[in-house]
Amino acid sequence: MALVHGLLLLDKPSGPTSNQVIRPIARLFPGVKVGHSGTLDPMASGLLVVLLGEATKSAPFLNEEPKVYRARVLLGVETDTYDMEGRVLREAAAPDDEKAVRDAFEGLKGVRAQVPPPFSAAKVGGKPMYHYARRGRAVEGRKREVEVFEVELSGIRRRGRRSEVDVVISCTRGTYVRSLCREVGEKLGCGATLSGLRRLAAGPFRVDDALDPDEWCRRLGKGDASGILGIGDALAHLPRVEVSGEEARRVRNGLPLPALPSEGVPVLVAEAGGIPLAVHFSEGGARGRVKVMRVFNL
Repeated sequence: MALVHGLLLLDKPSGPTSNQVIRPIARLFPGVKVGHSGTLDPMASGLLVVLLGEATKSAPFLNEEPKVYRARVLLGVETDTYDMEGRVLREAAAPDDEKAVRDAFEGLKGVRAQVPPPFSAAKVGGKPMYHYARRGRAVEGRKREVEVFEVELSGIRRRGRRSEVDVVISCTRGTYVRSLCREVGEKLGCGATLSGLRRLAAGPFRVDDALDPDEWCRRLGKGDASGILGIGDALAHLPRVEVSGEEARRVRNGLPLPALPSEGVPVLVAEAGGIPLAVHFSEGGARGRVKVMRVFNL
């Protein structure tokens, strides 16, 4: 089929990895780069923003905050992976006190320095942390600052000595929901682990607008590109400047504009008519140097 450059919203099923899910789509575009803007754990389902062709260059500039997840949390059990796919480390009776449980989740709101879970793709020494964890080696990942904006409990159910909690969490990009669950378990003293996760949204992108992998493959295999977002639409939140003629030719060739209307933020440079050409960045200050961040070969 004809080469497509853009973003598609995919509803990932639980089970396969994010890369496994996009492989059939990538096979439809041999020799073309296909990726995604943020991985989901195999057990997780929901929104995966897939990038096709030149759109892969737009990933660092997408507006994907807040990330919104619906999680199911099991109180009364702790595992080495912080989810139910791991080895159980301990079990304890969950508190039969709804207010205490709600207060523990409410306490997640705010900014924190979060360390990636040992079984995660965060890299230490050039290798993902799960590489060390599977070999019984304890390494500590680099702390990152994350923020939880909203926490909304929608259900608490007793399961013998355990409790099962449904919660919707709105947070910054890069937040590990598994680690938040573990934090709740530590506050309550009974341990907690993630038993289900679904990504509902990432900034303006919604899982309600996404299609499952089979439907995307069916459409794309027939040459139907409807529903694919253009690069310009995906970067509509950026300041924008339009160029034409010789100036557009220079931008296409990777040369920076002499000046930008905004400093300290990425700026989308587009040809008159809307075709995205590049992302530029002005450092500001006395020199006002403009850097070329990306060039789109469209």
